[in-house]
Amino acid sequence: MDDAAAVVAPLAATKAAPAKQKSVRFTKARLFYRIDTFISTKRGQTAMLVGFGASLMVVCGLFFSLLKQGVPVTLHNSASTTAAPTPAPSDPESQTDVPSTTDAAAASSSSGSGSTAARGNKQVSLITCIWECWLFISDPGAQADQHEWNKRVFAACVSIIGLFYFFVILGFVVDSIRDKMEDLKKGRSNVVERNHSVRLTTPTHTDGHLQLLLGWSDKAVSFIKQLCLANESEGGGVVVVLAEMDKEAVEAELESQLEPADYHGTKVVVRSGSPLIISDLKKVSAHTARSITILATSIDADKSDAACLRIILSLRGTFKLQGHVVAEIRDIDNEPLVHLVGGSDVETLVSHDIIGRLILLSARSPGLSRVYNSLLGFDGDEFYCKTWPEIVGVAFKDLLPRFPNAAPVGLKTSHGKIVIKPAMDYKIAEGDEIIVLAEDNDTYKAETDPVLVPPVTTTHPILPLEKVQEKVLVCGWRRDIQDMLVLLDNFVERGSQVHLVNELTVGPDDDASLA
Repeated sequence: MDDAAAVVAPLAATKAAPAKQKSVRFTKARLFYRIDTFISTKRGQTAMLVGFGASLMVVCGLFFSLLKQGVPVTLHNSASTTAAPTPAPSDPESQTDVPSTTDAAAASSSSGSGSTAARGNKQVSLITCIWECWLFISDPGAQADQHEWNKRVFAACVSIIGLFYFFVILGFVVDSIRDKMEDLKKGRSNVVERNHSVRLTTPTHTDGHLQLLLGWSDKAVSFIKQLCLANESEGGGVVVVLAEMDKEAVEAELESQLEPADYHGTKVVVRSGSPLIISDLKKVSAHTARSITILATSIDADKSDAACLRIILSLRGTFKLQGHVVAEIRDIDNEPLVHLVGGSDVETLVSHDIIGRLILLSARSPGLSRVYNSLLGFDGDEFYCKTWPEIVGVAFKDLLPRFPNAAPVGLKTSHGKIVIKPAMDYKIAEGDEIIVLAEDNDTYKAETDPVLVPPVTTTHPILPLEKVQEKVLVCGWRRDIQDMLVLLDNFVERGSQVHLVNELTVGPDDDASLA
């Protein structure tokens, strides 16, 4: 057993030595790692500069005090003292009893602490030496007051060190200013607003308050232009754009497509970020927004709807929203899922199907596109929806005299149902919103006293349209082409033809599905 222990002990010692060396190396590496981590932060850089500057002045002050030949150093400011002459006493015995002032000063100097050195009759404060070294560091011209070569050389060395020190400080200051200017250019600063409208991918109207756009798409510029028109009656507003593009690129695109007169007093603020990141949503004050609009992006429909769903989850799971959310959906099959996640606070708009219907109707009726442009945009008359308590109980047929500057076309019931051209004898109930066609939201109001409208004396019969067979040419392809063909079939006469021209290869199965 003793022999075995004697063999194992050296082996254990040889294993422990490398382990100890590795531990030492690890400790050094960890120390340097912590120093690098500390210096990489702005707080660490500031602390390093302050500490290095203070240490430099103290060390240089100590060395400079040693160069002052014949001058003892004290920690406090004290006036230089000179030996006062002692009056000659008349009595010889008093000469031996009363010590002279010079002897007392010498005794006091010899019995003092080690902070002073008896090099002469003058005393120089350590704080004064440190102050002189600070003058050497900050002002190289202070060397002119030094007349001894050893002090001149010391002052020159301190000034050179001071130049490098201030170069480092200047570098940090320039870097901080560059970072701040870069943040401003890239749009990374916060937006402090309340009761504004948040636009995820594009902005919306907020009655003079801030409008926020999260994201960027090909519809953003035209949407911002419509917002500026809508805000014109309110004296302008603020539109905030949060996009994943660079701030400079977004502003360049706006400047290339919009003239200064197109803003109508509205200010557009651009911020760089992603609407999928909660910190970026906080940066644009999405939690205090009056309304939020999420527009679809230009990518695949499923990816766009998935991104929209993630934004809604972030908004509802992180913030306590003050307004409603309007989300644009690319695929109608994803609409129930958005309603399930968003609840009653989220309104969906399947723009792909709506745009397809508008294209189809405009193709059959030339000039209809200008009508839609006037009704759906803010350049002409547009639709407005609002409750009017003073007309509760009034029949719908009697609304026209009560809106002299607007045309009532329908209503939104208290249950949220949209009814266009309801029954003429329908009584307006409490909570019903009247849908009118007006120039702006501040150009009309409900009158309590109806305006007298003269009755129509002459009428013209409505001539029926001539039924003709049509031939329609469809260029291109859509994923919902079958739905568009079904809608077109409801409008055209029997025997009409539709010709499809696209790059896809159509087989027998495709012909059967389109039949």
